[in-house]
This record gives sequence, structure tokens and C-alpha cells, in this order.
Amino acid sequence: MLDGSTTAAAEATGGTGNLPSIRVVIPVRNAETTLRACLRSVIECDYPRKSVWVVNDGSDDATATILGEFPEIKVLHVKAIGASAARNLAISSADEDIIAFTDSDCVVRRDWLRELVACLMETGVTGAGGPQLPVQEQPIFARRLHAFLAAICFVGDYMRVGHGKHPVQHIPSCNAAYWRRAVQSIGGFRPGLFPGEDMDLDRRLVLAGHRIIYTPAAVVCHHRAETMGEYVRMSVGYGLAQGYLVRIHGPFRMLHVLPAIAAIGGLGWAWLMAASPAIGIAVALAAALMILSFLAGRVHPPLDIGWLMLLLLITVPTWNAGFLLGLVVGFRNPVTGSGWGNAENEDTAHQRP
Repeated sequence: MLDGSTTAAAEATGGTGNLPSIRVVIPVRNAETTLRACLRSVIECDYPRKSVWVVNDGSDDATATILGEFPEIKVLHVKAIGASAARNLAISSADEDIIAFTDSDCVVRRDWLRELVACLMETGVTGAGGPQLPVQEQPIFARRLHAFLAAICFVGDYMRVGHGKHPVQHIPSCNAAYWRRAVQSIGGFRPGLFPGEDMDLDRRLVLAGHRIIYTPAAVVCHHRAETMGEYVRMSVGYGLAQGYLVRIHGPFRMLHVLPAIAAIGGLGWAWLMAASPAIGIAVALAAALMILSFLAGRVHPPLDIGWLMLLLLITVPTWNAGFLLGLVVGFRNPVTGSGWGNAENEDTAHQRP
């Protein structure tokens, strides 16, 4: 049996039904506006055998001051090394049974850890994660963006909707937990890769034969981009990360073949426009209507068709531009290696007294 599943579960409970221990790891960089709510929610989780580790990744705002308000957490202060290496620092010293992850712009529900553990205790399960809900206090744009991302989740794994536990290929690191041995056995997160580092981790786990489960009961509320400019940067960044992942692993998701399908469709439409502009326009309108109708039926709460069209028109070109850039950069500078990060950076880490 693989490390991190049945064997790890049996050892963690000692055969007596005791709860396994958990280390919650949160990388933080300049999170002064959301950090307090995040830490309070994690500390208040109704799970007794937990420790909370925060890696302050070179913040230059009030993050360090806020961390000082929570004596019950462990803090590592490091130079800006990136989220992957920051998580690896906290993972490398862990001796808890389970490593859980969330982000500094998330608020977790009180039963979050219990629900994740319930999944991990099932036979053969290595990783577990749950849904992301919107933060209701955010501006209307952020809530509309959340609804849009939920509607298009069928082509990606960034957000999931639906009912019932089921196996998945990926769980975002804002809401995830794994048996520690499994994560350490593959070298943790790939240093230097962000975003997309969590998908790379899951891909390596799956290729090693591990099983990952989604459960709708383990809920976090996640802040979204609040302006169109923030979302454009996010969309380009995620496209760039997917390009890197294709360079590393080859295409392994529906999302990775969509640019090729779109390119072929675009060439076909261009030929049709040259042959008969009227037919070309009619086909384009019909295709747009079908896509919008399909997405509109998936958006909950309902999203105005104008907003749906705007976000779709923004997402497609920005994500694809990032994806192509990732492929080009990948050809020149392949992302290679994994492990616990740079030893020089590890020497700069220090715990809060």
C-alpha cells in the first residue's frame, strides 16, 4: 500500500481511533487586509490536534506586526522566496501525520479540518480538498467573478461545484490536506513555480499512484480579484502557469488542448468568412449564443448576460496569451527540479521567539 493512505492512517490512529495530528501551513506575503480573519478562522477550527505554521514570505507591510498578535501560531520569517519554497520550509520539519494548506486571503469554516480528515481516513486516499465560496463582504465585481469562475470550472480544476465526494486530479492549495509522508516522498512543491505549483504537486502524486478526493463539506471562503485589472493579471498568470505545466508534464487536462481546438476553429472560421461572410457571421453568432446559453445555465447565482460576455471576452485572450508565453518561456527555460528549496534561503529563516 502506498505511503500516505491506509498505512499512514493506521499508524496515525494507532488502531485506537485517535485523531491524527495536523500541521496547517499558510504562506503569507503582504496580506495585512485579510490575515487576521484567516488566522482567527484556522485557530478556531474545532480540531484538537493541530498546529498552525505561517511562513512570512518577505512581507513589507504590516503582516509581521499582525502575526505578533497570535502567540499560538508558529511563524517563520524568510526573504521573498515564493509560495512553493515557503510551504516547503514548513513541510520539511513537520512530524505531524497530515499537512493542510490554506491561503492568507481565505477564511475556513469551523469544521474544515474535521471534514478533510474524514476523507483522508478513507482507504487509499492521499489528498482531500473542498469548495471555495465567495466572501460576501467583497465588492460586486468579486462576487460576479466568483460566479463566472464557478461556471467555467468544467474546463479546469481551479474551482469545483456540485454535490457528493468524488475522486479528482487536483485540489487547489487554498483548501487541501495530504498525508505528510506522501508530500515529502515526492519532494514537496516545485520551487519557483507559481501559480500552478499545487497542480504540479497533485500531478506528481497522481502519477505516483496516489488518490485525491473532493468533498463539498470542507469549505473555505476565498477573496477574489476586486478589479478588472487584478483579474487580467490573474488570468495571464494562470495561463502562463499552465504553459509551464505542459512543458513539464505534457498536456494532461482538457484546458491544455483548448488553445489548439480554438486555433483550428479560428482558421476554419476565417476560411468560411473568406468564402461567404454572411455564413461566417451567422456561424459565429450561433456559436456565441450556444456558449453563452450553456454558461448562463451554470452560473449560480444568475449572472447578467452582459457581465458573462464581458468576462468571457476578457478571459479567453488573456489566458491564452499567458499560456502561449508559458510555452515559449518553457522552451527557453524549462522548469526543472523539485525538493525542499534553496539552502541559502533556508538559512535565512528564523522562528519568532
